Amino acid sequence: MSSKPWYCSLVTTRQSIAELQEKELPELRNRLQKVNRNMERLKGDVEEQETLLSTLMSEEDTAKTCLRDISFMDRYQVRSIWF
Repeated sequence: MSSKPWYCSLVTTRQSIAELQEKELPELRNRLQKVNRNMERLKGDVEEQETLLSTLMSEEDTAKTCLRDISFMDRYQVRSIWF
């Protein structure tokens, strides 16, 4: 058994709690704030990339439609020349 009285353990526990409150908790709050800021920045980046992708996909669909129309027009011109 320990020869220290029970209240020595309590004092040590209080000191540990005080250290946590004074040093470790503020550091963890700062880290959490940094993580939250990074997360918000990344969300913005993702939204920007999704918008860009959507625009590019729309342009690709338009280009495919135009390509079909151009192919059709080319075939029509070839037929017009031969007939």
